Amino acid sequence: MEYQCHLLTCLNDLRCQQIAELQERLNFFTMNLGQITQQLIFVNNRLEHDGDFDNRALPHQREHQHGILDRLALELRCGICSEIMVFATTLNCMHTFCKYCVAQWKNESPAAGCPVCREQTPFERRNFLVDNMIAIMVSLYSEDEKISRKELVKQQEELHRNLLAGLRTPESNNPRIRSRIREIRIRRD
Repeated sequence: MEYQCHLLTCLNDLRCQQIAELQERLNFFTMNLGQITQQLIFVNNRLEHDGDFDNRALPHQREHQHGILDRLALELRCGICSEIMVFATTLNCMHTFCKYCVAQWKNESPAAGCPVCREQTPFERRNFLVDNMIAIMVSLYSEDEKISRKELVKQQEELHRNLLAGLRTPESNNPRIRSRIREIRIRRD
């Protein structure tokens, strides 16, 4: 009994450490995103109010901003479909995926656990903080990218509804998810 208690304490400490590390990374990216947003606002204000704006500094700032956005986008990609997460859902092991991808994964492999660490995942929870960061990042996209993102969100909502209703097999509509599930099954076997 004491040994089990000790193991649970160690597991709890490990999870607390994981949460702290994830929170630290999230704070770093949130700070960078805030700086990018402030820089964009500053640049836009200068462009609107100052006809003599120094155009030589603008390309360097944009290049720097795109670099940070690219790094952030890389961190916010779903490990199953490789898209920027749609309705981010965090499992009890702290790995985060798209809501639809988690549902699809559980539908395809109910006993497999987390797609990354294989820990059993009885609990999952929407991660609104990640969703908000993604929304801020998407607000900085071009109009074409925003439209593309809206279409992806709409498609995943429909696929998730259909998956829950059992209307059709969604994997036939998303080749990336299908190939990722195959990859993970091969590794597991």
